Amino acid sequence: MEKKGTTSTQTETKLEKGKTQSIFLPTTGNQRGFILTKWYVKPGDIVKSGDVICEIENKKITMEFETFYSGKIVNTCRLNQKLTNGTEIVKIVGI
Repeated sequence: MEKKGTTSTQTETKLEKGKTQSIFLPTTGNQRGFILTKWYVKPGDIVKSGDVICEIENKKITMEFETFYSGKIVNTCRLNQKLTNGTEIVKIVGI
């Protein structure tokens, strides 16, 4: 299994205090989807832009998934949940 990290060039998006933002699995071109195999955060944790929040994988690759938002984790999807394009992974609220 090949392991890859993110190569995104997206910069931080500042959330206003109290504003909630969902983060979704982007369109990957992979029709088989991914499985969320590891959480590095839990609801209530404070994260900053660039923090790795979870690990997703399929039969060919394992990827660390990072946030582009700073704030508090308020909700996460289930461990071992199958993720397809557009699946909500996590919600973050601005602090």
